[in-house]
Amino acid sequence: MRPRSRALRLGVLLVLALLGPDAATGQALSLQEVQQQALLHHPRVIAARKTWEAARARQRGARLPPDPHLSLEYEGLTSFQAPYGERNLELSQVLEFPGKPRFRSRLAGYQAQLAEADYEALRLEITAAASAACGRLWAARDLLSRAGENLRLAEDFRDKTQKRVEAGDASPLEVLRAEVEAGRVAAEQATAANQLQFARAELNALLGQAPDAPLEVSGGLEYQPLRTELPLLQKRALEQRPDLCAADLRTRAARAGEGLSRAGLVPDLEVSAGRQHVRQEDRYWRTGVALTLPLWSVPAQRGVLAGAQAEAAAAEALQAGRRNQALLEVQEAYLEVRTAEIRLLLYRDRVVPRAEEGYQLARRSYDEGASSYLEILDAGRALAEARLVLVQALLDHHLALARLTQAVGDHLNE
Repeated sequence: MRPRSRALRLGVLLVLALLGPDAATGQALSLQEVQQQALLHHPRVIAARKTWEAARARQRGARLPPDPHLSLEYEGLTSFQAPYGERNLELSQVLEFPGKPRFRSRLAGYQAQLAEADYEALRLEITAAASAACGRLWAARDLLSRAGENLRLAEDFRDKTQKRVEAGDASPLEVLRAEVEAGRVAAEQATAANQLQFARAELNALLGQAPDAPLEVSGGLEYQPLRTELPLLQKRALEQRPDLCAADLRTRAARAGEGLSRAGLVPDLEVSAGRQHVRQEDRYWRTGVALTLPLWSVPAQRGVLAGAQAEAAAAEALQAGRRNQALLEVQEAYLEVRTAEIRLLLYRDRVVPRAEEGYQLARRSYDEGASSYLEILDAGRALAEARLVLVQALLDHHLALARLTQAVGDHLNE
């Protein structure tokens, strides 16, 4: 991870923490601000960060030896205040086999790095989720705007049809059809309003806010061409995806656990030193060495070692599979982006302009009395459907880019 980018990101998070989650409610948030707010306030991100901090705290004491043991003994006491026959003061320390502290420290270090990698992977997931939620909010907002425009046109056309009927230039049946069409468009507007409300509630949940909290997001759905080809994206994914780093760390941690289990087969040495008083007159220094005889623990420790070896082999197998899965995820997301791009450009450059042209021709023809109401109704519905598909295509392209960004693990066009 680059030090400057990490420092900049921590600085932004600190400013947002001081401002609080509602600091920007007076104005619209940008996509980047929404993502930073989600990373700062989402419960899963907070929990992952605390897990990482806990793993780092445990790492500090991994190399420390066991605590020494201090004992004080009295012998030959007839009462609490009577002279003692013998007093022993002894300090002992277990000296572990040299490999145990090293493997234990290595294991704790890998576990701390693994917690960090899991934290970074979750950040990517939440960032992609925030981008997708913003996309759905923008799409719902566009659909509501289109529905309002369609309703205005339908009501305007209904009024013009009523005037034509009053002038004797149209059948009363056309007014009824216009009324039905205006009602249908009004229902679509209500549906679009509900979709916008749900999209805002979904985004609020990502930001750790109440579903009905006021929230506005600036910007909108725009076509952003993907300029990087698949081989380079896959190469980046293998180099920078946190979950691949986590898979490697799990393998290393499993191997360190295997080494620690193997070192557990070697007994530890205990040394002691003490002062002995006999009859309150004679005083002696005393030293000792003790060695644990693993008569009963060896079979159990061998079982632990076999389990650690199996876990290491499993971690290596999962690491290889995770690498292939990452390549597949990048390829799948890349193809989704290209497919959505083709559909988006087709509707933006050809279908929608032709539908708008056809609707204008139908309106002019109807105003001149050269066509029926059914023709302009069909043209209007075709235009509304083309615009709806274009918004959906923009959303699909935006969501596919978000998934590809998460699959690669970083920005796409760098």
